[in-house]
Amino acid sequence: MQRLIILFASILPLSGSFAQNLEMYTMEGCGNCAYAKKTLNGEKIPFIEHSVSEKQNEEDMLRRLREKGEESSIIMPVIFYNNLLVHPFLQSDTGYASINIDDALEYLVQAERQHTLAQDDRQIEHYLVCGEFPTLSRANHFILVLEMEGYSSAGYYEEGGKYYVYAMCTTDLEAAKKGFEELRTKYRGTHVVSF
Repeated sequence: MQRLIILFASILPLSGSFAQNLEMYTMEGCGNCAYAKKTLNGEKIPFIEHSVSEKQNEEDMLRRLREKGEESSIIMPVIFYNNLLVHPFLQSDTGYASINIDDALEYLVQAERQHTLAQDDRQIEHYLVCGEFPTLSRANHFILVLEMEGYSSAGYYEEGGKYYVYAMCTTDLEAAKKGFEELRTKYRGTHVVSF
């Protein structure tokens, strides 16, 4: 899933944190991993691959699985979609259910098709992002600060384990540009993200 990013000015470097929502941890010699990559590539669904042969990727995968409450035996590949654990366990409102690779891939294909249809039917939203935080409590504190300054529609979205606080969200690009001009001197790194 691609997201269009518009930065009017940013002191923060642009990272890939907004670019992809599908991440797959793979292992050399894993048949299921090769099959999943072939299927996703065939469906033209972009993904970020993290090989667990690199120690940092392995540690990151294990940390993310622990955060989801999963610490038993690991079946590869481990797939996250919008930070939702999809394989080997599909996360739902009622908990986790074991899921085989074919069902996980079918879920991803259907989710991407629905997203594509929804994108075709909606306008681009522009978020005036003023802060990036490692915890939800810090993000909520900053939202209160913005609300006290008159930004009643301040909120956040989570991406890649970070919380991005925005002062406003609008479909009007000119309003986003104006808001950016007002806030860029107050908050270092203020930028507009559009998707």
